[in-house]
Amino acid sequence: MRDKKELVELLLKAKFYGECESHNHRKCNFFCVTCKGAMLCDLCNDSNGKHKSHLVFQVYKASEYETLKIKVIGKYLDISHIQLYKINYLDVVYIKARPMRGQTLSNRDMPICEECGRELVIQQEGGSSFKFCSIECKYMSNACSLLDCIEEEEEVDNVRKVEMVDNIDKGSRKRVYVDKEIISKRKHRRKGVPRRSPLF
Repeated sequence: MRDKKELVELLLKAKFYGECESHNHRKCNFFCVTCKGAMLCDLCNDSNGKHKSHLVFQVYKASEYETLKIKVIGKYLDISHIQLYKINYLDVVYIKARPMRGQTLSNRDMPICEECGRELVIQQEGGSSFKFCSIECKYMSNACSLLDCIEEEEEVDNVRKVEMVDNIDKGSRKRVYVDKEIISKRKHRRKGVPRRSPLF
């Protein structure tokens, strides 16, 4: 099984429900992880022995956007804090963030997606709110949080450091210790307050 980050990237790059090249009038709603995101229609998935032993996800549409069943994707990705939806008695999560289309918040007390700002209208049992509306939003938020952690560790002001350098003098090499003042400045200012989220 490939790592979780690569799996998410494959899902976000995939073009779901395109026309099948092998079977006319068939849509590709099966996603082969083993084949690095190859898209299959139902006939390809059933008749092609090549994918028989592969890891294949079936994709479902809800409100015109693609979802995955929780009981399937939950085995391979941490989907905690992602809003859950129910379609035709199936519990699913959205793969990609959906356009807002001028959505306004109906209740300021309701939680919103930490990445895109979409209103999250359902709460988890026990009162703990969801934080993201899709796999994409959780992945993007985690990537930004990791970058913030790295930048904070590298941000050191007026640090005195001893650097060992080579000095060549008359054909001989000797070590010279040189004091070097390093001032680290952030190349890009943060666009907002960093958020900490569990990594996938």
